[in-house]
Amino acid sequence: MLLPLNIIRLRQMLNLIQQIEAATKGDANMDWVKPFSSVQNVRAGEVLFRQGDPAREMFFVVSGRLWVKERRVAIEAGEVFGELGLLDSDQARTATVECMESGQLLRISYDQVKQLYVQDPKFGFYFLHLVSKRLFHNLSIASQQPVQPEPTAIPEH
Repeated sequence: MLLPLNIIRLRQMLNLIQQIEAATKGDANMDWVKPFSSVQNVRAGEVLFRQGDPAREMFFVVSGRLWVKERRVAIEAGEVFGELGLLDSDQARTATVECMESGQLLRISYDQVKQLYVQDPKFGFYFLHLVSKRLFHNLSIASQQPVQPEPTAIPEH
């Protein structure tokens, strides 16, 4: 009687492992987040938030280009940002983000992120992978000597 149950459980575990592997491969397809998010249009020169501001949501870049001032890093279409504020004990922004090229973002509240994290193991592992990748990337940037010049916003025509 236990053998059929063990086989079913093994199949469930193998399926979950495949989903986790897919979630951590960095797929930029964020269709799964659309039902939980709202659209935010951004314009060149607009500051989305400043370091120390309250953090209540994370973003997915649909189009446009943004700049993380303190890290001197560009954020391009297909990238996620704003997730570190969820983990900060004060839930404060860790950097200033300014829009360099007008575009569109998907915004998902931290409450929705927490709900997805608990309900969907695939999202949970995606989120853990995203955060650890960001933290290691930030450490790498902090240890580099050369500093890139800060770009200027591209004016609207």
